[in-house]
Amino acid sequence: WPSSLRGPSVDDLAVPWNGIDGDTVADEIRREAFMVLYQTIPSSLKYLVEDVSGGDVVAIWNILYNRFLHVTDASLKKMKQDWESLSQGSTKLDEFISLVSSKARSMKMVKIPVSDHDKAVALVQGLSKDFDWLKNHFSMMAEDNYSFADVATAALKVAVDKKMIVSAQSPVSAEKSSSPVPS
Repeated sequence: WPSSLRGPSVDDLAVPWNGIDGDTVADEIRREAFMVLYQTIPSSLKYLVEDVSGGDVVAIWNILYNRFLHVTDASLKKMKQDWESLSQGSTKLDEFISLVSSKARSMKMVKIPVSDHDKAVALVQGLSKDFDWLKNHFSMMAEDNYSFADVATAALKVAVDKKMIVSAQSPVSAEKSSSPVPS
């Protein structure tokens, strides 16, 4: 091994391995670094690096580093506070539903237990004033009688009915799709 490659630098690893075995020592270093790093990731976290282009070791490392670097007592406390204060505000309904789901997934990754019912309650409590009657409906139900999917579906139906969002099957979209294309 040449002395320059005995301790590969970040620059050596920054060149993505394209998944094809190369002939150079640098190709071998990138390939081995990718394999070692990828194999050490638990299968439950592989989705974090699925979008990384062909073996970019530094990109994989940066994603994992940035995801888990800040897992401290203070950051966990802030994560819980953020969870408890989720609010739709002016956010679109579908984006808010995704936000609740994403925050729950982030909390689960750092071993903070979040049940499906916890997600449902966070979604109900965070909905805007436009959904007050829906919030009342779910708050009067027994805790185990509804799920996150139930709340999300009901909220989306209300939003479509009140024309807050346009359904893909609404007459407006059907009209647009059936109109002739100008030539």
